[in-house]
Amino acid sequence: MAFGLEPRDVASDANKGIIELWTLYAIGVAVTILRTYARGKAAGWRNLRLDDYLIWVAIILYTAQTSLAYSVGNVSNGLANNGMTPAQREALSPDDPSYNHRVIGSKIQIAGWTTYSALINALKLSMLAFYIRLMEGLGRRYQIPIYVGFVLVIGSLLASVITIFSACQPFHKNWQINPDPGNTCQPAISKPVIAVTFAGNLLTDPYLIFIPIPMLWKSSLKPVKKIAATIVLSAGVFILVCATIKSVMLLVRPQDGAKLADEWGTRETFVAVVTTNLPMIFHLLRVWLSKVFGSQFQSSHKTHKSPSVGFRSIGGGGDFDSRKSQGAASSDPMTIAMSFTESEERMMEEVKLQNLKAYPAPMSGNQASGAIVVSNEIDITHETRADQNSQQPVKKEPGQMDKVESQADNAKRTACEEQNIAPDAKRAKHIHDELTEADVKAPAITRRILFPEKPAVVEERNGEIEFRVVNNDGSRESTIILTGLKCLFQRQLPEMSKEYIARLVYDRTHLSIAIVKMPLEVIGGISFREFRDRNFAEIVFCAVSSDQQVKGYGAHLMVHLKDYIRATSPVMHFLTYADNHAIGYFQKQGFTKEITLDNSIWMGCIKDYEGGTLMQCSMLARIRYLEVGRMLLKQKESVLAKIRNLSKSHIIHLPPQQWANASDGAVVPIDPLSIPAIRETGWSPDMDELAREACHGSRFRGPHFNEFRRFLNEIQNHKQAWPFLNTVNKDEVPGYYDVIVSPMDLSTIEERLESYTTPKNLVRDLKLIFSNCRQYNDATTVYAKCAVKLEKYMWKLIKEIPEWSYLLEG
Repeated sequence: MAFGLEPRDVASDANKGIIELWTLYAIGVAVTILRTYARGKAAGWRNLRLDDYLIWVAIILYTAQTSLAYSVGNVSNGLANNGMTPAQREALSPDDPSYNHRVIGSKIQIAGWTTYSALINALKLSMLAFYIRLMEGLGRRYQIPIYVGFVLVIGSLLASVITIFSACQPFHKNWQINPDPGNTCQPAISKPVIAVTFAGNLLTDPYLIFIPIPMLWKSSLKPVKKIAATIVLSAGVFILVCATIKSVMLLVRPQDGAKLADEWGTRETFVAVVTTNLPMIFHLLRVWLSKVFGSQFQSSHKTHKSPSVGFRSIGGGGDFDSRKSQGAASSDPMTIAMSFTESEERMMEEVKLQNLKAYPAPMSGNQASGAIVVSNEIDITHETRADQNSQQPVKKEPGQMDKVESQADNAKRTACEEQNIAPDAKRAKHIHDELTEADVKAPAITRRILFPEKPAVVEERNGEIEFRVVNNDGSRESTIILTGLKCLFQRQLPEMSKEYIARLVYDRTHLSIAIVKMPLEVIGGISFREFRDRNFAEIVFCAVSSDQQVKGYGAHLMVHLKDYIRATSPVMHFLTYADNHAIGYFQKQGFTKEITLDNSIWMGCIKDYEGGTLMQCSMLARIRYLEVGRMLLKQKESVLAKIRNLSKSHIIHLPPQQWANASDGAVVPIDPLSIPAIRETGWSPDMDELAREACHGSRFRGPHFNEFRRFLNEIQNHKQAWPFLNTVNKDEVPGYYDVIVSPMDLSTIEERLESYTTPKNLVRDLKLIFSNCRQYNDATTVYAKCAVKLEKYMWKLIKEIPEWSYLLEG
């Protein structure tokens, strides 16, 4: 590399150059340390890849290059064998100190050019190694350009080194003073060396930039993200600019160009070091900046209106006819692989094929560790009011009905039978007194409730299916199961890139839990990745075969995963991106859209998917999730037992005599307070008026309110209603309100629900939603198709309500 050779006229200039030299060096090394920290934190220190090591090879060369640059001014006084007239060469004596300075300076120039070439090309090799890691699993058509880049960079390095050491022959003429050895043998300004190194930069720098950029702009990332990623990846342009300025100065101003070339050469290597590290520290910087400046530096994780069909969905696939116009973000390789919100892969110890029949979770009582207690019956013990005073437990033999329980049931049954033939209400009151008396004498009652098991649970107990945790450990069974999972995910998640799915399923960074039907047929599974040091796991793919989705496999799979994670790691939280079809499933499994984990924990560790909703599930330490169903049933029965103990619902009153005697079917007005049953409830006319008042301040809740609410709930819960649930965001859809004069959505209808007086008013606003959608969107878009299907469903519901039949005529 060329360094300054002219003596400094002013001492301050030399001091300024030294300060700049070491300042840039310190910043470059600091950026590299930061990059290594970010990679080690994300992937683990034992799992650093080739690019992480090549960057430190480059730093060693950068240290040597900076030291040589410093030596030019402090050892050789900025001199070399160039910049001299023939007369000056003849007059310079070998005994003169400057003669020795020029010889040493020329040798430093040779070492500098060699170190410069090795440094620049080592940084380019590191970037290419990063591209390989980025494109892993995406197929040969994405990787071939990278391998071509390796050939170009290595060829450029060899060409530069060969030129440096062979352009001037014999070699010792590179530091010859007198006679003039010629430009080729003046290392500081040698035109062959300048031409070859510049040509190498001119060839390889743009090529490295254009490897990811075209694919990036073909992706469906937001334009802002495309621009940001392009800027980060195109920072290599500055390297080429510095190289161009340096080369031009050396050729145009050979007398003092070396001094400026020294400065620009130092800046060139500094820019090269920083730009090579920038993609790896981008997210870490954004996380830090978000803490200082707020949410403008954070990713947006709101639910977008564009669906990603089949994305992270149980069953996946969806039923849209057009899949090319929407959801492309999740299937494009560059959207997936070139996301700057992902950390680099984190390797973990291999986990052998496991059968999830038992977990080493702590158990209570005398149960053996790891055992799963299977019981189809649940005993619920409750006490009557008399027991609450006596507090005497009643022992009961398992499998037998207690005599007192039988007596109590018989008493209640007899009371009901007698009540059915009682001549008047007084008889019912008498039986109520007898029954109450029998209850007072009854001790604690144990009710045996049959636990309804899902087919998935029964099949697992019978050995028809197994839940296995696998990763790519190279064993035959693991490979078969992972291949089955890959095919399942590719089939059920059609909008995801097949190459991307294969890459993650086979990646040893990830684990998978599979539902395996004998012999080794995969019918469902979840791929996930643990971040043990951050106490959370990311669910990457989740799907069950479309013909197996009514047997409870999805729910049973998730509870197996939770118990496995709790038993084998400190992880207590799950994060996942769910599409609009999968949100309901994940909510049933305990996931919520409220993210309580701090952004610094997960940002930069998981991918940011366009069109997905980020959801979180936090597990409880003392809950065994395979037993949650039984626990909830016990709680429910306990509450019902308490209600039965305090309830009077078993008291039966005869209908009013006036109605019984009305033979012509006419309704006879009755004073409500004259009916004993109504008086016992404590009802009053004021309560009736209060019940008719609106909850949200409207003047009157119409008589059809409950019917309207049920009807609207059916519409809102339809799977095609997602585009119309909320008001259109003018920032996300600019120009929408310029086209649509009367906007309407389901949330607005829900707010107006109390003000609708007739079904016609409600249906009118629903029709407005569909007409607005058709007016703004093309008929081929997914939104228009959702509107058509939801409108058909609305008319289907209306047909089922006889009182609304007149709406069909209009």
